[in-house]
Amino acid sequence: MARTLFVHVDESGNPSKGSYYVVAATWCLSERDRANEVLRHTADELKTIAESALHGSQTLSELKGAALPVAVVNTTVGCLNQVEYDDPTIEQTRLPWGITYPIRLSVHAVNPDIGNDVLTDVIGNFDESVQALKTLALCSVLNPIFQPTHVDLRTVDSMCVVLDSAVWQNPAEKVATVLDRAADEVPPIEFDTRDSKDAAGLQVADVAAYSWARHQRKGDCETAVETLHPLRFAKK
Repeated sequence: MARTLFVHVDESGNPSKGSYYVVAATWCLSERDRANEVLRHTADELKTIAESALHGSQTLSELKGAALPVAVVNTTVGCLNQVEYDDPTIEQTRLPWGITYPIRLSVHAVNPDIGNDVLTDVIGNFDESVQALKTLALCSVLNPIFQPTHVDLRTVDSMCVVLDSAVWQNPAEKVATVLDRAADEVPPIEFDTRDSKDAAGLQVADVAAYSWARHQRKGDCETAVETLHPLRFAKK
């Protein structure tokens, strides 16, 4: 069966203002051809853990890091390594990276106030600068596909980059245009924008992005970050 490398991308913070903006991408390999199936088991298990940590006070329709108390975020993300190995929707062997984690992570963080000031000076238009900042963030989290020491694309038949909602449409189109020119280096890549309720992988990316950003701001997501850190392609 065809092996598709799925990359689910979500963000935390506001790309147009503030002191933090984090984009996180979760990577996994799957023989499923429907994005809404991939990582469903992992997201459902993490949701169950979050509901248990809430002591039955709330039923969650989906995982949203910003909607959870920080203690619950730490508990939930801290269990990722316990549930990812039981997920039948993703490959557990013959992975395109050197270590045996079935889920990997890439993260991009920037101060949007400073970043947009710099880009506006160059571009001359604030709205276009915000789109440029998002586009560069997307390029950053997708960079491992151009690093053979990080991802061995020879074992991958295709790629699907799943983004949270239509706000990513403009950056996705720009990055797709560039990747089309790199067709000799990468497998066929599809960009798919979805609502997070319809794509479980986006919910996993959501709690990753939120906990990473929260720890940068408050320093109180240590358990979550300690779980996520080994999953990154670049650990420094």
